[in-house]
Amino acid sequence: MLSVGIRADSGLESIAEIKGLRLPTEYHTSPIAIRLNDAMLANAGLTRDDMKLVPVVSFGESRKLMGQGLTDLWLAVVGSGATAGIEQKVGKIRLLSLDGSPEAVAAMKKIILVAEMVTVKPRPGLIGVEKPIFAMKYDYMLFTSTALADDVAFKLAKVMHENKGELAEAVPAFKGFDPQAMTPDIGVPYHPGAIRFYKEAGLWRNTD
Repeated sequence: MLSVGIRADSGLESIAEIKGLRLPTEYHTSPIAIRLNDAMLANAGLTRDDMKLVPVVSFGESRKLMGQGLTDLWLAVVGSGATAGIEQKVGKIRLLSLDGSPEAVAAMKKIILVAEMVTVKPRPGLIGVEKPIFAMKYDYMLFTSTALADDVAFKLAKVMHENKGELAEAVPAFKGFDPQAMTPDIGVPYHPGAIRFYKEAGLWRNTD
């Protein structure tokens, strides 16, 4: 889940208030961050033209510059240990609530098709969330070549579907993985081998 992180003493409470602030951009090694930024801005009715852009190479550099006071906000993964690291450098931080209105969510989804709005509630150890906020959740997708053998794609989809526990143990982000929701329509064709597994597992969304 993603939000926008700022210093708590900035006085900002929602994403609608970020216009004109210093925003990390470019992300040469992590281009997905550009679309994530754009989705957040669209949710607030903004574009990059409304911000003071600060070029960075990576997510890591964006957090580093925030810690040095050279940017005003960063793309914050809710519950991330990196958030705690920033708080140690700049003082108390706050994760801003996104706009949960239908219009704002629709604008966000125009940028990230599989984005969803979710409510995050305060809990012990969750830094930056002192009251319920809206955050963006989106599906991670596994992309491959059309040259990948059908049997390999079939087995890969099957292994992922049947082994959530092991995946989550290795990569905590998989704790939010739903094996029954592996076939969202993102406008990109699925591999025939994966489709064969999804049909056998009753997960395929089409009847073809």
